[in-house]
Amino acid sequence: MIEDACDSGAPFFVHVSFNDPHPPYFVPRPYDSIVDPVRVDLPACGNEHGRPEWQFQALKECATDSATEADIGKIIAVYHGMIAYVDAQIGRICDALVRLRVRDNTWIILSSDHGDFAGEKGLFEKCEVLYECLLHVPLIIVPPPSATAPRGEVVEGLVQSVDLFPTMLNLAGLNVPEYTQGKDLLAWLYNGPRQPLYEAVFAQVGNYKGHLLGKSSFPTGTCGAGRRSELVQGVRTATHAYLRDPEYGDEAYDLQADPNELNNVIKFHGRSEPGWVTDLRHRVDLWEQQCARLPGKLGVVPGNRGFDTPYRPFRENPSVFV
Repeated sequence: MIEDACDSGAPFFVHVSFNDPHPPYFVPRPYDSIVDPVRVDLPACGNEHGRPEWQFQALKECATDSATEADIGKIIAVYHGMIAYVDAQIGRICDALVRLRVRDNTWIILSSDHGDFAGEKGLFEKCEVLYECLLHVPLIIVPPPSATAPRGEVVEGLVQSVDLFPTMLNLAGLNVPEYTQGKDLLAWLYNGPRQPLYEAVFAQVGNYKGHLLGKSSFPTGTCGAGRRSELVQGVRTATHAYLRDPEYGDEAYDLQADPNELNNVIKFHGRSEPGWVTDLRHRVDLWEQQCARLPGKLGVVPGNRGFDTPYRPFRENPSVFV
């Protein structure tokens, strides 16, 4: 694809999506043995007092409730092997850009759609919840060698995946639509003294509604206990996290005292919740209102992945929405 794009002589954008690292945990040789399981640091698993009830069912469904430390170490080692495998494939792409003499005018951005428990809380895969290990994904921005830009810098600060859209449009010299929720990361990184881009970042997941063939897609995806029929919404700051879960109850974590999110503050405090929980709850309300205004503003057809009634007239006669 890159060779064809170069032959065309036109500017190009290539979106390359790798499935790995992703369950089920398999990877070709030699990557299956590139990491020694004995040397793997095992993550924190939590205790029975601080975790939501659905996690105990998830542990049973995934059989990690009976796994030994050696078992968990082997799985994590293979997970790291999948990462090494993808890293090698990205290296092939970078080598091709150099060979085709376009690397000097190409920006490379690496990110991911979600993370994996990878043993945290004793779980693997993902679930329709909003913890740090599932939300904190890689983001690497590599400028062309010809660009005047800082390099090799690790940047602390909250950003969101929606920021990639305006960032790439500005790189291409295109106008950013006024409805865009994200912000240009390069303008933030390179223009003047760097202040925090966001006080808080937001995410949502779920709204499963029973449309899968069976509730569980384990071992290639999410176990049944990890599915959410209702929408789960969450907010994170640099110090605290809150998620609204209509099915299993809300959760909140003090990330300074409890960075592994093992002790749900709401579960321990009940109605006498700390003030920061109330503040984050309010932030989610405001964010939800902001998101609710966008579909009408943009003319988005309502529905749920094509299963709900409002989509049916569109499928039968697309011209009615033109």
